[in-house]
Amino acid sequence: MMTFNETQKFRNTWFWFAVAAGAVFLIINMLLFKQTMGNTSPAIHFLMLVSVLGSCVIFWFMKLNTHIDSTGISVKFFVIFQSKNEWKWGEIQRAYVREYKPLLEYGGWGVRYSWRNGRAYNVKGKTGLQLELKNGKKILIGTQQKDELNRILSYLREQYRIDAIEIMG
Repeated sequence: MMTFNETQKFRNTWFWFAVAAGAVFLIINMLLFKQTMGNTSPAIHFLMLVSVLGSCVIFWFMKLNTHIDSTGISVKFFVIFQSKNEWKWGEIQRAYVREYKPLLEYGGWGVRYSWRNGRAYNVKGKTGLQLELKNGKKILIGTQQKDELNRILSYLREQYRIDAIEIMG
């Protein structure tokens, strides 16, 4: 049986550059330019640095696992805890790969919710598997393997007669 498995990590260069620049600015500010920080105590400076480094650790370990097979689709999003969601093919009205705009449609990356577009699980990029469930809900799952995903979906549609799957050009 053919399956699709993808693990994505939050390794966007622009993000890490911005975090590094912010951390360097904060450290320089703390060490050299105390006057710009006002009368804040060293404990506040330390807490700010710990929160920046803690955020870096969280983003470094963040990952999105997607699994698709003949029974359905599952998504695990690991940040501090792991959330798992599964949808069986019988629950899905439509499933297709599409281009999307993460900032405009969902407000960014991660586990996001939009009143208009539903829930999104994405880490980077602008391609995803759009699910429209029979109960009216919408789910978008980001992918970096568009061609492989389309190949598996095409196989599942033909082999298992899953009518919910639509292959877009």
